[in-house]
Amino acid sequence: MPVAERIAMAEAIWDSIEKEEVSLSAAQLEELDYRMAIHDSAEMPYVSWDDVKAELRNRRS
Repeated sequence: MPVAERIAMAEAIWDSIEKEEVSLSAAQLEELDYRMAIHDSAEMPYVSWDDVKAELRNRRS
């Protein structure tokens, strides 16, 4: 099966999962709340995808 078809199939499967079907543990919910609070406060440092790729390339050299 070509890659594009496999990706489309994976997306269809992912999209078919209802939020209610996925359960998170208390620890996972707590971590999500923590990360959202940091995000909302604008204190979380962000790195651009280009910077990440450059860093990974530098590590391989």
